[in-house]
Amino acid sequence: KLSAAASADVTIDLILSGTATDSLDYTLSDTTITISAGDLEGSITLTSVEDFVSDFGESVTLTMGTVTNATKSNTDKVTISIVDGSQPAGVTFTADRNSIREGESVVLRANLDVASVQTVTVTLTRSGTAGLVSDFNVASRITIPPGSLTASAILSTVDDNVHEVEETATFVVSRVVNADGGLGQEQTITITDNDPPPTVVLSAR
Repeated sequence: KLSAAASADVTIDLILSGTATDSLDYTLSDTTITISAGDLEGSITLTSVEDFVSDFGESVTLTMGTVTNATKSNTDKVTISIVDGSQPAGVTFTADRNSIREGESVVLRANLDVASVQTVTVTLTRSGTAGLVSDFNVASRITIPPGSLTASAILSTVDDNVHEVEETATFVVSRVVNADGGLGQEQTITITDNDPPPTVVLSAR
């Protein structure tokens, strides 16, 4: 906006900065504002982009660069905040199967309904008759990188050549960081022995 009308067109080139990214978070109709001769105002349009990604609130600052046919005032910049319109990412916890034999593996997976710009961690609490290390191995935390929708932990069973009864391992989501929901979801994996029962031989000495 001019303090007084000019006899020639006034142009203001804009310098963009801030945490928001041009084209990804917003679009500008132009990076130069033109105020026609005799007018006091000119404008451009900034439109936010709905990206369906859960992220932080962001901002873009427009600063006057080169000004033609006018002089800059002390107020040479404006900052616009862009509020995230997406709901926080929600978590679901799944297993690719719930019954396996010794020597086989299961994929435990944490899934997001929308991607997040933050790292999402899902912590699992374990219980059941199967023993960690003695019967299976698996990480206790699943980490979903920024921008991803899913990540997994592989449960690998131990083929121990020992005849055993059927055992179970239950995993419950006990903590979620940087996402909503998921707490209390569980998956129970049944591990079936693959070794034959021992045979008995009766002998005399």
